[in-house]
Amino acid sequence: MDPAQLAHLLRAPAAAFGSPAWVGAACLLLPLVLGYGYAFPRAVRRASLSIVLVSLALAAVNATLEEVLWRGLFVRLFPGSFVWAVVFPAIGFGLWHIAPQTLTPNKAPGGSLSFVIVAAVLGLMWGWVAFATGSILWTTVSHILFDFSGLGASLYLGPHALPMRTAASASGRPA
Repeated sequence: MDPAQLAHLLRAPAAAFGSPAWVGAACLLLPLVLGYGYAFPRAVRRASLSIVLVSLALAAVNATLEEVLWRGLFVRLFPGSFVWAVVFPAIGFGLWHIAPQTLTPNKAPGGSLSFVIVAAVLGLMWGWVAFATGSILWTTVSHILFDFSGLGASLYLGPHALPMRTAASASGRPA
């Protein structure tokens, strides 16, 4: 995908949320209700300013790249097929989220399986908007805000951070 094609995917669509607009608006806002109603209140209690700022940067990079890969690419390649442009990428997006569960399993009800299912459902919701509008602009904004709600940098910074392993410690050699 060249820069012009990427810019086209990130343009403001003529029908901002697709048609019917209420479906698109719901697909963009429901993830934020989930994130800011459930994850954010717990995460923000123990967050420092550095965790908030790094989380914002991580969310911006991660969500933008995931939207280009899982929505933009498929909507561009299969503009006439809902199944190929939305359903299959949503399944892939869900399965893609198995990997982080190997480091920090979901502690919410349903564990890692619920995390993967929620990711697939979010993929369907964001995919519908991208397919209906031909743009990933609003899905990217929603995805960035959703990812930020979990304050993901707390996995790397602060008292609840994952232990960092160096190449030496992974091989058993002293650091």
